[in-house]
Amino acid sequence: MDFLNGRIPAYVETGLNLVHVRDVAVGHHLAYERGKVGEKYILGNQNLSLAALFRLLERLSGRKAPRVKLPYTPVLVLAALEHWRSQLLKAEPVVCLEAVKMAKRLMFFDASKAVTELGLPQTPVEKALIEAVEWYVRHGYVK
Repeated sequence: MDFLNGRIPAYVETGLNLVHVRDVAVGHHLAYERGKVGEKYILGNQNLSLAALFRLLERLSGRKAPRVKLPYTPVLVLAALEHWRSQLLKAEPVVCLEAVKMAKRLMFFDASKAVTELGLPQTPVEKALIEAVEWYVRHGYVK
């Protein structure tokens, strides 16, 4: 929503695994039906850098992607100060400290075991993002 509403002027590079929410729901059902007791399954799909995700969202939504990549440490310090300020004033932080801490590591995952053993569907991430953008617009979350 922040991206669609133009509230992300810059970013800290990280990596994410994106998966359609319906595939996750189906994956839970498949794990219940076909999963082996004691096994673990990662319900995921495509690994993307945050910059690549923003470029894809730019293409799908028409909203410009942020071009400024900020270094991690100064953003972490800013987020810590913002966390303290928001606690003091009982307000929402502008920069979420936990999100910045999470960005330190690439959150790339391999879902091939769930695909192979469970039959986890792999809806293209582009389709998932199109549906998400349309849903946010339709429900009034995008100004």
